Amino acid sequence: MSKEKLEIDNLVSQFASSANTLQQAYLSLENELLETYLPEIKEENIEDSKISESSIWEFRKNLIHVLDMMEQPVLLLNESMEIITKNKPAKIIYQLEDENLLTNEIFPMQSQNKLSEFIKSGRENKIEKLDINIPVNRKVKFELRRHIDNFTKGALVSVACIDERLLNSGQVKGKLQMQNMIGNLAHNIRTPMSAIVGYAQLLQRDLGENSKYTNKINFIFDGVQRIDRVITSLINYANEPTISSVIEYELATYLNQKQMIWSQEFNREIQLSIKTNKSNEIKTYLSKRGLDSILQNIILNSCEAITSKKVIINIDIIERESQLIIKLEDKGEGMTAENLAKCKEPFFTTRINGLGLGLSIVENLVLIMNGEIEIKSVLGEGTQIELIFPLENLN
Repeated sequence: MSKEKLEIDNLVSQFASSANTLQQAYLSLENELLETYLPEIKEENIEDSKISESSIWEFRKNLIHVLDMMEQPVLLLNESMEIITKNKPAKIIYQLEDENLLTNEIFPMQSQNKLSEFIKSGRENKIEKLDINIPVNRKVKFELRRHIDNFTKGALVSVACIDERLLNSGQVKGKLQMQNMIGNLAHNIRTPMSAIVGYAQLLQRDLGENSKYTNKINFIFDGVQRIDRVITSLINYANEPTISSVIEYELATYLNQKQMIWSQEFNREIQLSIKTNKSNEIKTYLSKRGLDSILQNIILNSCEAITSKKVIINIDIIERESQLIIKLEDKGEGMTAENLAKCKEPFFTTRINGLGLGLSIVENLVLIMNGEIEIKSVLGEGTQIELIFPLENLN
């Protein structure tokens, strides 16, 4: 057998192994998800062992599948007003952690009473306006449907939000866009990464004993591992239901503290010139974690657009009527009108080593935090970015 054929067979084997590993991981994850919602059943005899193949299992499995396929946020409650399951949009819009099953965090007592009355009424479905606490404090339109749990024989109610005001909110759209973008990123990058690893392993086999090439081969492996860690972190971040904050802090103080951190992180002398339109301190409840990621990406873009060692960024903090505005301006290279129109598109970049995700991530995070973003730029003069957040949602 020729050397070339051996190399091809080895590479094909690497791909087959990677595909098999991915398939096994997926099946394991699917089974774990289903088992999470399946009550523990003691298999004491043959009859009991057949339960897992009965309509009980199919009911739960189909229920989870149907809920996750729906775009509307759906909660499933039992007669005790406990949330027994929820789909992904519901986790996002109601800001629920996986272990969070508290109905009263979403619905006040008056709304819970209406849900309980619906279950007891025996009606199959009803359109009802209910007060909610999260993410806004207002009446929202829901479609209620009554079901019977094949396992407990008890009544259940599915609570599906059909209110366009909530479904079209920036928070929901931004989070779903983020998840879709990260999912596409993982697929589009990890597929060629498998080929890179395969070829690197071939090089290691053929040239690994040559010290001239060892460091270069290790550099390839290290680079792939770094990329994989970034993707994993982004996936974990995108799948978290909320980036809300409950701790009030002063914005100018926060920015001054971040100035030193960013200087060390980007290995540049970053100077923030901060101004406010108020004589007193401007405080906020904005998520620090969300704002960290937003500003980090914006500051990094400024560092790449400014060639001098010192990176000067003017920041205006404006509290006006019902809005909090954070305006950032640099005197970097700026953008053409054509690039400005595309700058927020995922994977659009004019830099050789760029991924083109910075401003796309920024826009999605701002939407998740119920805000808006405006970008102005002139080639050769610099770029100005305005982050606009509603004060009523912050406080």
